[in-house]
Amino acid sequence: MNDINFLNEVKELLICGRDMLSTLDKHGIDVPAELITRYDKAIIKLEKEK
Repeated sequence: MNDINFLNEVKELLICGRDMLSTLDKHGIDVPAELITRYDKAIIKLEKEK
């Protein structure tokens, strides 16, 4: 697997994790906003790496 494919896979995992946290939050489970923000920042950072 080359570096770009690896970064894409990691990005997809981060997006899934972020979506899961957002869904939990929507269903009344308290998820710290800073945790969702960290996922967002990591996704943006990976996009810039490519």
